[in-house]
Amino acid sequence: MKKIKAIIIALMISQASIAQWSKIECNTEDWLSSVFFTSPDTGYISNLYKNEIYKTVNGGLDWTVKHAGSAGIKSIRFLNQDIGFAVGNGGSILKTTDGGENWHQKISGTVQPLTSVFFISTDIGFVVGGSNYPESRVILKTIDGGEAWTILTENNEPRLMSCYFVDKNTGYAVGDNEAILKTTDGGKNWSNQKVPGDITQGGYRAVHFTSKDTGFVSGEWGYVFKTTNGGQTWRQINSKTWVYLDDIYFVDAHIGFAVGGWTGSNPTIINTLDGGENWSLMECPVLETQLYAVHFPSTNRGYITGLNGTVLRIDSNFVAVPIPDSVSVKKEYKLYPTAVKEILTIESPYQEGETTISIITINGEVFLNSKFTGAKTEINLSSLNKGLYFIKLSSGGEISFNKIYKE
Repeated sequence: MKKIKAIIIALMISQASIAQWSKIECNTEDWLSSVFFTSPDTGYISNLYKNEIYKTVNGGLDWTVKHAGSAGIKSIRFLNQDIGFAVGNGGSILKTTDGGENWHQKISGTVQPLTSVFFISTDIGFVVGGSNYPESRVILKTIDGGEAWTILTENNEPRLMSCYFVDKNTGYAVGDNEAILKTTDGGKNWSNQKVPGDITQGGYRAVHFTSKDTGFVSGEWGYVFKTTNGGQTWRQINSKTWVYLDDIYFVDAHIGFAVGGWTGSNPTIINTLDGGENWSLMECPVLETQLYAVHFPSTNRGYITGLNGTVLRIDSNFVAVPIPDSVSVKKEYKLYPTAVKEILTIESPYQEGETTISIITINGEVFLNSKFTGAKTEINLSSLNKGLYFIKLSSGGEISFNKIYKE
């Protein structure tokens, strides 16, 4: 029998290395209602009060006013680096074809407030909106790249706040009075989707799908719902908060963020690393504001906007983590103790070969990437802050995720 080799790995980890949001200046104290970036450094935000659109080309260090109009902008979306749309009050639809340098008004055919715009291709796009007093709802569609718009729906039903399409025929819209709508014919007809029977109050603010079947809705009272069957059923997820969640965005199938808050109270940022099954609160660097929009142009760069001129940015290499305590593999690792004060021992089923260790926070920040050979190693975690961590172990083409708690 070969002698077991023990390797002591000391972790010198500081609190400063945790993924954190930072505030960046925008020279305004107004309501920044929407954010969209076409690359990690180039992006756009809207000022609802001053009816302006700002652009940055250096990751938010500097902002330039690119549009100043008469209607407050509520939603911005770009199809590519050049073509983008902005919608807002008074039925306003703006289009740019030169990367936001110039914006041109398009005829929408309605004077209703427009709250969300989504394009499934360069030709086909949708806009939803309406008013909360008196109640009204409007749904628009274009098939020529936003040059002309057709009103699909305009009635006195509760307003819609957000829309998302998974293909040219299948889409979703959410809004006041628990409205979750689905269309399968390109917006001609919409059916009401059902949430759990005991959820009977509040409204929904945002919808985002990560595949044709898997999607999420966020809203008032901390509501987060998930579907895995194209909206046939929705399941409520514990979001760890009771505030309004005004926007929800997924970087990929696993990593997602939702933002919100109450006016005049502390803002809220939550994130998930396991496809929306578990959510964690993230620290926010500003107080007494409300966050309204979140967007990630890449897996390691994100932006948030909100009231009081709030613009936040994060730079971090988030790592997706599966739900189970340990992923099923042919050979299992042993980790002990699971509640660690100082030394964590890892026993590998592989007598030979190299094992890679990664220690990951619940927010997806990778603290350590290291390797050891042999059957056993010990890791000194004395400098690690208290809390839950994930241990990723990989060897021989197999990967295992395990949970530990640092006391």
